[in-house]
Amino acid sequence: MDLWDADADYSVQSKYFSGRVYQIAVDETGDRLLQDGYTLDPQLRVLTAVAPPLASTQFRLLVDAEKLHSSGALAYMPTTAGVEIYDVHHGDRLLAIGSSSPMATGPDNLAVNHAGNRLYLFESAGIGVVDLPSAPLSIGSLTPAYGSAAGGDSVVVRGSGFQAGTSVKIDGHPASVQFVDSTQLIVTTPAMTAANNIVSVANPDGTTYSLDAAFDATARALPAPPVLTSLVPLTALVDAGAGNVIITGTGFTASSVVYVNGAAVETLYGSSTEVTGVPLNYPTVGQQTVTVVNPPNPTPSNPLYITTHSEATGPFGVVPSRIAAGSTDFWIRANGNYTFEPNTVLLWNGSPLATTYSDANTIYCKVPATLVAAVGTASSAPRRPVIRPHLPLSSQSTLTSPVRIPKPLPYPLVRS
Repeated sequence: MDLWDADADYSVQSKYFSGRVYQIAVDETGDRLLQDGYTLDPQLRVLTAVAPPLASTQFRLLVDAEKLHSSGALAYMPTTAGVEIYDVHHGDRLLAIGSSSPMATGPDNLAVNHAGNRLYLFESAGIGVVDLPSAPLSIGSLTPAYGSAAGGDSVVVRGSGFQAGTSVKIDGHPASVQFVDSTQLIVTTPAMTAANNIVSVANPDGTTYSLDAAFDATARALPAPPVLTSLVPLTALVDAGAGNVIITGTGFTASSVVYVNGAAVETLYGSSTEVTGVPLNYPTVGQQTVTVVNPPNPTPSNPLYITTHSEATGPFGVVPSRIAAGSTDFWIRANGNYTFEPNTVLLWNGSPLATTYSDANTIYCKVPATLVAAVGTASSAPRRPVIRPHLPLSSQSTLTSPVRIPKPLPYPLVRS
């Protein structure tokens, strides 16, 4: 299963399953996915399992085209006999709707409107339309799902089946409620126990719904944003599989999430000083922004950058490109294509030279006089990244133009 960033037009994360993925659905905000009876978060982590877990329940064979309510609160599961509606959090079957003729087989034979009370069924005899008075009452999520026990926080409650006059209680205490529509309420939290509290909703018609541990009012300080100090690699090819990005810094938590260009990617926690992001690829040439967030604090870390390029690493030139045989120690400068890294080493006929990194486009090396004592050609072999300069060596009599040997520069060279 692949998570695609529509704005950037590239894949940011994949999840692999041992078997086939038969069907998938998503809520309106993209915060919850439904995959074969399981709900997942944007990092493709399993949150809940929705009944029924098997492919068939008695004589009702499940068919493809499951749908998720716009709030993520309900799962609509088509069967050969009609459609069944399940509560995502509790796994209960809330409603079974029979169709006038058997459901047609196919990859997408069900559509559901925003409110979740109008269903379009692709039946063997044609298109069936089901109008419900309302979707079953349920809670999908609270944003934010935490706050102060003293109350006074504004929280968006998303769900289904809300009515004008729906009341909300947190820890048994009534909250101030603003009705938006049948899928959204805005509440101001009451004073409550400093605990993970039950949130309940009640409609004027008497229907009620409760969700355990839905609002966290425990006394806690939000984790501070982490501080990033370095990452590896600093460069990468576009559309070639990004590989792991190892990030070092301070303040990482087990819940840390790595973001590349604002999109969350799969994150592997190593320690409080190291996490690894696993982006699938980089879509464009240029600077890619890497940050880390410590949920539930949405504030990102300081950014670091990966420079992407469309060609293999290599120098555009070595200066000087010719030197007289028998010369004393001298400095050479290799100019790259903005793909050098701090660990780049220039190899002279297969042997490493002491290399000073200036920036992604420039490195410097000091060549000992012993390497240019005789006439010949010096070449290199690659060592991350790939570098292949050629420096002809000649006798004084064969030089066609004087070569200016640069004076040693003050090293190490640091560019701000």
